[in-house]
Amino acid sequence: MQIPNFGTEIDDQATRAQQAAPTWMPLELIAYKGLTDNQSDVTPRLIGWRKEQDASGLVPGGFLVSLAWEEVPGTHLGDQLGSDAFWNLDEDERNRVRDAFKVTLHKIERMGYKPLFASTRNLVWDPTSNTLFVVGFREWGYVDPTPWMELKFALFGLVKMPSISNLSEWDGDTSGWVF
Repeated sequence: MQIPNFGTEIDDQATRAQQAAPTWMPLELIAYKGLTDNQSDVTPRLIGWRKEQDASGLVPGGFLVSLAWEEVPGTHLGDQLGSDAFWNLDEDERNRVRDAFKVTLHKIERMGYKPLFASTRNLVWDPTSNTLFVVGFREWGYVDPTPWMELKFALFGLVKMPSISNLSEWDGDTSGWVF
């Protein structure tokens, strides 16, 4: 949300309206708009958004971005504290999640999106439909689809792998991983 310049907070609306900056679109809105336009069935659907303050706003005509997206069914597989929800699932269920993850990530990449700094907190598992949703696109990048590699599991916290200082050093060996 755009706020008035320092010292003009109590000035009249017309004065504050002169400060209005062009509309700003956060990355999250760009991603959800694109995913919704592409009819993604593995991400929340964007229901609506607002980009501009009305005449009663702090800076009339200034930017104010608010988003509303649908709530997807299922359970978050992690949070800011870790991936306990995922690792508390039985092994068969974790394997079902990983199978769904391959499908989900491929669909998102085909639409040109890749969540950055992702983890299990960005994953919502619906065991009824065997659907894995990706949520939280505050940080993302455009991407061309990439070939599948098991390392993608590690990037989202769906496997435990031995520590390596640089992921580019990974040699493809998964024998030390915990699935």
